[in-house]
Amino acid sequence: MNLENHSKTLKELVSKFDTQWFLGHISGLIMNIVSGLAQSEIGNLSSPQRQLYYLGGLLVTSGEDNISMHTIDSDNETIWEKIVVLLNEIEQEYGKIFLPTEHNKVDADWLKMRSVAMPSFLSYFNQGPLNYEEQKLNWIKDLYVDFDDQIFSQFELRTSDFINFYNALDYLIQDKFQAFTGNRHKFKPEWMELTNRKVIISEDIPPFLLREQENNLPLYQYVQDQGIIFRFHKIDLVSDQLPIEKIEKLLDIFSCKREETDFIYYSSTKPANPLYLQPIIHIDNLYQVFEVKQVLHSIEAFLEKSCSSQQKIQAKLLKEKESCLKSELQFCLKNC
Repeated sequence: MNLENHSKTLKELVSKFDTQWFLGHISGLIMNIVSGLAQSEIGNLSSPQRQLYYLGGLLVTSGEDNISMHTIDSDNETIWEKIVVLLNEIEQEYGKIFLPTEHNKVDADWLKMRSVAMPSFLSYFNQGPLNYEEQKLNWIKDLYVDFDDQIFSQFELRTSDFINFYNALDYLIQDKFQAFTGNRHKFKPEWMELTNRKVIISEDIPPFLLREQENNLPLYQYVQDQGIIFRFHKIDLVSDQLPIEKIEKLLDIFSCKREETDFIYYSSTKPANPLYLQPIIHIDNLYQVFEVKQVLHSIEAFLEKSCSSQQKIQAKLLKEKESCLKSELQFCLKNC
């Protein structure tokens, strides 16, 4: 089986899953890559970050006609094993691209090119930016505030609106995670409605067990559907700084819907994995963010593209980048 067949087989398998649960489950796995709490599911993946994003991309670019699975449990647990095997076999197929064919002359020049191209592609492609959230926020603030006139003329938004949008979403997801995992002061009962897989409590148990289950219901719900903390209504982000009109514009920019495209390769750019530039998924009457930090990277990519549309503005952007890099370097040298 070649790369194309592997990829199509995996996409067909993934397309059977419900959007809410599957994306939420993958988001939970990504969140636990560093902690090691998801080793039973991702421990055998060769490149978890890239492979999980690829899975999410396959789902949101598949149709909804064949949905038949809403979870992975004891009845279908072998499905995840098949997914892991296919993901790793696809990685291996990409590696084969760099191997010599019978028509190649393997000389010093051939080896030199492969020694650079192969590890760069296999080890770094779609692995995720390696920087801290604070670094990226400061970079966006310092670089794009001088382009507010251009940005506003196109979208009626300013750099501060993009930053406020990210912060509002980030704080909301943090609050929901804390609320569902024990902080009852932050819990809001209406959040329990943001799932299509509600936990059912049996009342045919002793009263003390019933009280315990009711008290821990948010935690049980989170365990059953981790995606519940990543879902929200647009009204949840509204503030004095961000009225609903701005929220709607920003969600139009950074959200996508599940719809079928020809995307099957994680290296594809046309069509590309939509989760890199639009990491928020619009599902019926709510939204679900795939990974919060990716929203910040999407904001930077969007602003750079918007400010590079004219040659004159592009030249100014390059000069501003040089200035920001110089300032950051001087700060590092001064404080190291």
